[in-house]
Amino acid sequence: MQFRVHDYGLENCSIQSVIPAMDRMGDKTFTSARTTSMVEVWHLVDDELEPMTLSWNQRPARRSLFARLNITVGQRGTTPFFPCRTAELQTFEFACELGASEDDCWIDFVQDRGSPLLAIQMFQHAGFAS
Repeated sequence: MQFRVHDYGLENCSIQSVIPAMDRMGDKTFTSARTTSMVEVWHLVDDELEPMTLSWNQRPARRSLFARLNITVGQRGTTPFFPCRTAELQTFEFACELGASEDDCWIDFVQDRGSPLLAIQMFQHAGFAS
């Protein structure tokens, strides 16, 4: 996923998963191998992604393992804060933990702007990460 930092002065960011409880999903669907999934969040090189030509073989290189994000139905998961300057691109890869089997690690949902919110988003906050 790639995010552009828009708001001037809100240069302390975090990644959050927003997954409503199943009885509050409305007509949206969320399926996963487990009720709670731990995924690795990798910070990638910050080249702008080209969605029409992006492929697994041509994905950006991993810069570093940034965090592990707990994705749980009915809860918000969040990463530690990180610095994010105005107009900069932040690019992340979400991956199964090393050693996880395909049967133990998969998540499937469609992200959109409709209500209820079902998403993985970058949130901007005032101040700087320490």
